[in-house]
Order: sequence, then C-alpha cells, then structure tokens
Amino acid sequence: MAEKYCKIYVDGACRGNPGPGSIGIVVFKDGGIAMEHSEYLGQTTNNVAEYTAVQRALELIRVSPSYQIIIFSDSALVVNQILGRWKINDPTLKSLNSTIQILLSMFSHRPILKKLPRNEAYLRRADELANQILDYGRGYNL
Repeated sequence: MAEKYCKIYVDGACRGNPGPGSIGIVVFKDGGIAMEHSEYLGQTTNNVAEYTAVQRALELIRVSPSYQIIIFSDSALVVNQILGRWKINDPTLKSLNSTIQILLSMFSHRPILKKLPRNEAYLRRADELANQILDYGRGYNL
C-alpha cells in the first residue's frame, strides 16, 4: 500500500449543453494545495468537460511512486463509467474513457476514483476554477 496520498479534485463546467466548457482541478498533497489548474475547452458538453477534467488531471500530476492517487468528482456518470460499472454509449466518451484507462495504467499504484457530493470544499474550489475561466475569458489558464 502507498505511504502517502495525493488527492485530486476535478470538475467540468459548461454554459449550455453543449456550450462553452471548461475544467477545474485542485491537487492536494503533503498537507496542502500543491496545484490548481483551469482550462477553457471551447464548445463541448458537460459530460465531455467532466471526462476531460479527469484526463487532464492524470496528464498533469507528477508524484513519486510512493503516492496513492485518489481522484474525486461530483459526476456519478464519469466515475461509474471509468470504473466500468456503467455502459458508455457515446463515441466521444468512449474515446475519452480509453485514453483515461491508458493513463490510469501508467501509475505504479492504480489511481482510485470516488464520487463526492458537489458541496465538498475542494470540489467547490475546482468548480470555482472552472467557472472563473468561463467568466474571465477564453484561452486564459490559471
């Protein structure tokens, strides 16, 4: 079992469905926030934004092999589809899921995905980051 935990809180936002979309990510490790990231996605759906948040978090995170990564999302759809509990019908989500499965397999301790209620503090912060990028302009990453 891993000695330390790296907790990643992700959220996708979309104004309209489809509409302008974005992601927010908060990485918490060693007792504090290690990184915050937001990114404008352009026209997309809410589900694609939620999936993209997980993908981008896995691409950005760099931790030593002793860390167990736990990814938290408020999207039951994303968590259950990535874990293989729910069927994926949408071809775009299938493609994103395939990429995420490859990324998950690259870690020495396979990352854990969990659903949390939307009102959890760090998920609220990820939501704030995603919405800030929509409020303050496209193409600007925090």
